[in-house]
Amino acid sequence: KFCIQKWLEKGEIERVWNFDINKLDKKKVIDIQHNILEKKGYECLSRILIEEKPSKIIIFAGYDFPRSKEAKSYFSPYAIKMNESIKSWEINCMLPLLVLQCIHENKYKGITLTLIGSIYGERLPKVNLYSDEENIYKPVVYGMCKSALEYLNKQASITMAKIEGKSNIVRFGGIDIGIDEKFKKRYEHLSPTKKMVSLNSVYKTLTFIGIKNISDMNGAVIDVDSGMRHS
Repeated sequence: KFCIQKWLEKGEIERVWNFDINKLDKKKVIDIQHNILEKKGYECLSRILIEEKPSKIIIFAGYDFPRSKEAKSYFSPYAIKMNESIKSWEINCMLPLLVLQCIHENKYKGITLTLIGSIYGERLPKVNLYSDEENIYKPVVYGMCKSALEYLNKQASITMAKIEGKSNIVRFGGIDIGIDEKFKKRYEHLSPTKKMVSLNSVYKTLTFIGIKNISDMNGAVIDVDSGMRHS
């Protein structure tokens, strides 16, 4: 919401697709109305691409297990319900896959696609990030999905280039929004810069990668994590 509000205020984007954001002018929201993982939703997505002819798409949709104030603790990396694993896969991977499938099938030209990844698509969280006892985990399905998204970005960079488009992925570390204070202190202690990723850094990065349209940036993997992956 932070990024979208800023882009709309500055006139850097004109429309938002099916995004739940308070006090947003309805004229700026395109409501897909159907789940694009199903036939009606996919057909609606295709129609919207034809009508709107977007030059930039940033897929914000994601399913995470953040350390918010009411966050559940997982005492095994595998301790999540099957429906949560399926939902994580559908939102983190299938949705971007179907967007790309729709673009590819209809040969929509000149689109810059930006995917939202995570440093945990490449590495495991630090064992002492969640507790001193090293017995609390981030569900492994999250990293599995983000790793698959990176593979999708590799393929997309090839197919999108053939129709004058591009695909890039930004891998964020922990973002400072609605985070439990105890977890925030643990994260900051482990981070080389002693802080989490700010919302302003998220905004500036996505503006640079997804909005400014750098002609030769394609297939890139951009890390924004305050150096956490190296510590």
